[in-house]
Amino acid sequence: MKVIHFCKGQDTMHFKYGFDDSEYHQLCLSSSSARRRQPDLAQIIRPRYTEKLPVSEAKKRDLLSLCRSGEIPEDHHPFYENLPTAISKVDRLEEPDVEDVDSGEETD
Repeated sequence: MKVIHFCKGQDTMHFKYGFDDSEYHQLCLSSSSARRRQPDLAQIIRPRYTEKLPVSEAKKRDLLSLCRSGEIPEDHHPFYENLPTAISKVDRLEEPDVEDVDSGEETD
């Protein structure tokens, strides 16, 4: 899901799978009888990927150093420790951050 919309006083969630989608999907959040009329939640909210996407070895090293320094809370460490890596994976921004351009730092 890319867009989720709730209206005050309503028991319905509206959502879109993409920013360019013109129509919202609707999911009733109220009583169990209303839920039974809705399609199976697994049919509406489908996972984008079936397994974790790999990151570069350098990114994983950086994330693990953030774990060791305490920047990432300890209860999240197993997630980062178990991230798959790919030797051929290169993590780069599609465009440099505004701060990188303004500060004169060299970018990839």
